[in-house]
Amino acid sequence: MDDVTTRARTPEDDAGDARPARVARDRDIAAGALRGVTVLLVEDERSSREALALILAHYGARVVPAASMREAVDRYCQSTPSILVCDIGLGQSDGYTVLRLIRARERHPGDRIPAIAVSGFSSRESGQRAREAGFDAFLRKPIDVAALLKLVYRFAAAG
Repeated sequence: MDDVTTRARTPEDDAGDARPARVARDRDIAAGALRGVTVLLVEDERSSREALALILAHYGARVVPAASMREAVDRYCQSTPSILVCDIGLGQSDGYTVLRLIRARERHPGDRIPAIAVSGFSSRESGQRAREAGFDAFLRKPIDVAALLKLVYRFAAAG
């Protein structure tokens, strides 16, 4: 899929500081389409976490970032996320453990949040293992932004 540079409106725009944002060419997900959706974003690499947070926020999501397993579980308990987007490789832990700990805190079947695994390991087995661990979807890095947005939108609409 081709990427195009578009002008994303940010609060800084009103102050005269317009910044271009790279977004995938995708007319299915409009800016603001994720308004009301809270995404718990677990990614240990700062630049990736910040880039994904900016993209999701541009589309209206409230993003709760976490850089580690401990931070992810704490943020889950402090907020009410609609969706989990979690890197599988997290330095001293992994996304499987994050999901297991979050699932253990879900008291009722209706509390279950959709979970999207993200990984630089792109083998077919990686996706299968993520699904077997309880993730609802798997995306390979580098992340196809349009695919991520569609998944978040679809899971939010179903919830």
